Amino acid sequence: AIGQVGTEASKFLIGILLARLLGPDAFGLIGMVLVFTGLANIVLEFGFAEALIQRTEVKEDDWSTIFWVNLSVGLFLSVIIGAAAPIISTFYEEPELLSITLALSGIFILQSLAVVQRTQFTKNLEFKKLARVDIAGFTGSGILALASALAGLGVWSLIIQHLSRSLIMTSMLWIQSKWRPSFVFDYNSLKSYLTFSIYMFFNRVLGHISMNIDSLLIGKVLGKETLGLYNRAFFFMLFPVNSFTNVITKVLFPSMSSIQNEKERVGEIFKKIIGLISYCIYPVMIGLFVLAEPFVLFLFGEEWSVMIPYLKVFAIIGMAATLSRLTTTAVLAMGDKKLLMKMMLLEKPIVIVASFVGIYWGIWGLLIGKMLISVLIIYYKIIWAAQSLHASPVELVKPTLIPLAFSVIMGAFVSGIIWILPSTLMQSPLIPLLIGVPAGAVIYLALSSIVKPAPMLQLVRLAESGGVKVPSFLKSTPNS
Repeated sequence: AIGQVGTEASKFLIGILLARLLGPDAFGLIGMVLVFTGLANIVLEFGFAEALIQRTEVKEDDWSTIFWVNLSVGLFLSVIIGAAAPIISTFYEEPELLSITLALSGIFILQSLAVVQRTQFTKNLEFKKLARVDIAGFTGSGILALASALAGLGVWSLIIQHLSRSLIMTSMLWIQSKWRPSFVFDYNSLKSYLTFSIYMFFNRVLGHISMNIDSLLIGKVLGKETLGLYNRAFFFMLFPVNSFTNVITKVLFPSMSSIQNEKERVGEIFKKIIGLISYCIYPVMIGLFVLAEPFVLFLFGEEWSVMIPYLKVFAIIGMAATLSRLTTTAVLAMGDKKLLMKMMLLEKPIVIVASFVGIYWGIWGLLIGKMLISVLIIYYKIIWAAQSLHASPVELVKPTLIPLAFSVIMGAFVSGIIWILPSTLMQSPLIPLLIGVPAGAVIYLALSSIVKPAPMLQLVRLAESGGVKVPSFLKSTPNS
């Protein structure tokens, strides 16, 4: 949690400062390139990390074999992306992208050197070491990016951020890891991992295309400024989602994989987790929806005001995305390849087609289409996750209903409070935030103290086990 929240907080704060210094165009340019480099990064990993984690026993030769495969692919991708730089620049009709793409092409060599070490730490649940790496990487690269932006380097500040982050993280992973690759390549070992990793590879490729096809289309059809606004809205929606879900899924996947044969136990754990995450995420997303305008104007300024409605839509999508990640993690941990294939074939192609259809109506066609598809997808994912865990869909959804109801009630009250504020107070966007955020927190806690839902009681028990003093009104009654 410390590693994830520290990382996301660093990204969030630095992202705000860079947005103020650079403006939408710079983020639009870098977003155009990341569509392609992100796809290449999926090719680099090829799903081997998940395959290694999911397997209960891994031999020493397996680690070395995967390391040399990753390094070879990293070198190959650096050459391919570098060679494709003129094509990418011509496609978007942005001459600056030629040098930007060439600069970013070297990132794959750095990343390929650290895949195995990161996988080993994850498999062994050594998250303290990963926390150090992630916080140092994002904070260090962010500071370098801010210094570059202040020096007037523009979009190159973001390039420096990406390259330095990979360099810092790779260096730290090697320093902390005692493992070193041996000069061994076992083809049979590689072959044994391909069945699982091929699925992960195609799932990630389709996932990347479905997640980034909108950026590709916006960059091509609507231009770099609109893409910059759209990507920043998406990024700031992901801050709370990643802060909570990544903490859980990083631990949940290897942990559930280790007890995958105890389906009833896994099902009970998952129901607790989905309730706990919903209890934390839903009020934040509803709060973001209600306070989107003062949030954007205060943190980014008038230049970013067009982003306000985008952020509102992404707040709704964020709630569905949270459940989507958790259900996918559960099915993945159980190793159910048929259900994983169903999920892939449902979600990814539909999102891709919807993006091509939605762009016909511009940015709002994309946003509304994305929101509707997210709701449809989570409906089927809940059904399939329940099937994999030998539970009913109603049982899986039930823990999320009270957090959802509380969040909607809270949002309605905060909207009402903001609406009745005198116009003189609304001249500064800081005032609605100073009033709305505490009011929302008080309302949500008041509802929780009355009903005492199971997710809140789980948080109370966790806090108390860590030595935190919890107010008595939040605790359960002796007979409950």
